[in-house]
Amino acid sequence: MRTFVLLFCAAVVTGGAGCVQPMDRATKKTPALNRRLVNSYNDAAIKNAIIVQKTLFPYCFEPDSSSLNQLGRHRLSVLAGHFKDRDGQVNVRRGEAPEELYRARVERVKEDLAEAGVDLSRIKLRDALPGGPGMKSERVLEVKDRTLETRRDAGLSGSVQTSPTTGARR
Repeated sequence: MRTFVLLFCAAVVTGGAGCVQPMDRATKKTPALNRRLVNSYNDAAIKNAIIVQKTLFPYCFEPDSSSLNQLGRHRLSVLAGHFKDRDGQVNVRRGEAPEELYRARVERVKEDLAEAGVDLSRIKLRDALPGGPGMKSERVLEVKDRTLETRRDAGLSGSVQTSPTTGARR
């Protein structure tokens, strides 16, 4: 009987260790799964930002060329997917490119959009700022005044300063 109990205990211990192994494998896969999940959220956020901006900047092109670089091809691919079944506007910023180069860039963007299946009659190509229509000056002043009042009520001194180029608070 004693031998049977020892064999039974050995079988339980050995069987129990076997059950832990798949759990260890799952635990090892968790960081990779988490990484893929975070990357998928980031990818969606990046695509949404590209669609909201709807803009190709001069740095999206090879220097002194109408050819898109890797970043430009990615942005245009996202925009083409979005505008396949929608009307809209794609901004191609001129920057400091000479007129001839800018026109070549616009033509290249048109060609690439058409090749991707976008109906060009539904798309406007412009040299415009990214994003939407922006905010009226009166509204900006309203928000600034409200921010100053809130800071004063909270007992904070000084004014809210923002960077002239990024709008970020300092």
